[in-house]
Amino acid sequence: MLEYCKKILTAMTFDLSLFKKELTKCFSYIDLEDRIQLGMWLDSKYAKLPTNVTFENRMSKTYLHNKR
Repeated sequence: MLEYCKKILTAMTFDLSLFKKELTKCFSYIDLEDRIQLGMWLDSKYAKLPTNVTFENRMSKTYLHNKR
């Protein structure tokens, strides 16, 4: 599922709104370990995107407790 999320997010970089929407969906589908890996992948690949979707935001209680 993690690789699928990466593929979808890569395809959504043309539209920041869609990117954020898909990111939220991805975090609801994957477990905590994959969320951490996805966060590191996002930071390394998309650190320069003009967005407030930072690692801290993604790792907030909303995302971490979304699916336990």
